[in-house]
Amino acid sequence: MNRCRLLLIALLLGSPLCWGGGDIVVVVNPHNPVPALSRGEVIDLYMGRLRQFPDGQGVAPVDYVAELPIKTAFYYQLTRRSLAQINAYWARLLFNGSARPPLQAESARDVIKAVATDRAAIGYIYANEVTDSVKVVARLTADP
Repeated sequence: MNRCRLLLIALLLGSPLCWGGGDIVVVVNPHNPVPALSRGEVIDLYMGRLRQFPDGQGVAPVDYVAELPIKTAFYYQLTRRSLAQINAYWARLLFNGSARPPLQAESARDVIKAVATDRAAIGYIYANEVTDSVKVVARLTADP
């Protein structure tokens, strides 16, 4: 009986349903001229492969400091990789000196503030946290 419970708990913790906030949106400053980004462009921006928006403007990705549920869900929905795999990827890039990691934020409020005050910033938050101070350019829908 205890093994069944542990297995059920482990399965639920790994499920997108436990990540909490539903859809995740990628946001930029309202004055950023980019109308939308493809999933591939978001991957490239957050994995350090692109250093500019499609219009040539520099980019400043904002990520979360801690291993929060939104961070785990974002990278899984975007790349189908675990946060441990993403962290290992960034460790290799940093060791080689080939990329700079995203800026760090403690909360959605910090992400919104960074994006609202910097035209080059890009961040991600839950869809229900969007305010008038950011513009949605991509949406990642939680898996059923």
